[in-house]
Amino acid sequence: MIVIKIGGSLLNSTKLKKFLKIIVEQQKKCIVIPGGGIFADTVRKEQKKIKFDDLTAHNLGVLSMLKVGYILKYKIPTCCDIIKSVDEVSISDRKIGIWNPENEITEKINQFTNWSSTSDTIALKVSKKIDAKILIVLKSCKLPFATSDIQSFQLNNKKVKKCSGLYILDKAFPSVFANITFPVYIFSIDHEKNFKELLNDFQRTHD
Repeated sequence: MIVIKIGGSLLNSTKLKKFLKIIVEQQKKCIVIPGGGIFADTVRKEQKKIKFDDLTAHNLGVLSMLKVGYILKYKIPTCCDIIKSVDEVSISDRKIGIWNPENEITEKINQFTNWSSTSDTIALKVSKKIDAKILIVLKSCKLPFATSDIQSFQLNNKKVKKCSGLYILDKAFPSVFANITFPVYIFSIDHEKNFKELLNDFQRTHD
C-alpha cells in the first residue's frame, strides 16, 4: 500500500491541485494522511491564549487533521472515501482512502501527546501499523538536500535528523523512523515532476 502524507499547509498552495491530479491518475490504491494545517495552528495559538494542557492540544490536533481530510475529499470527491482502516480501501471501488486519525485520540498522556509529535510522526506510525510499502511526505517548504536525482528525496537517519532540526519534520520523527524498514521519501511542493516519477517507478516495480 502507498501512503502519502499531505501537509496541511499545502491547502494554501495553488500547486496542490496538480499533486492531487497525479495521485488520482496513478493506478494503485493508496492512503492519504492529511496534516492539520491552519486548524492545528489555531490549536497552538489558542492553547497559549486560553490555557489547556498538551494532551488536550494533541487530541484537538488530531481532529485538525480530520478537518483537512474532509477538505481534500471535497477536492477529489469521486475518487476517495474517508477511512479508518486499510481494509476499507481494499474493498472500496474508490482507489484513494483519506485516513481518519481519530484512533490517535487518547485519554492518557504518553510520549506522543505533545507538540514534539505532529501529523508527520502519526503518518509514520500509521504506515508502519498497516504495513505500507512506501511513505511519501509532501511539504510546502524547501528541502536542503534535494537534487535532480530521485534518490536524493529518500530519507535516511542523517536527513531525518537534519529535517527535524530545521523543523521540517517534528522532533519525535527521528526516533520512530529509526525502526522503519520501508522507504520514506519527502518532497516539497516544488518537486511535482520528481513526485510523479517516483509514483510511476513504484507502479512499474510493484505490479
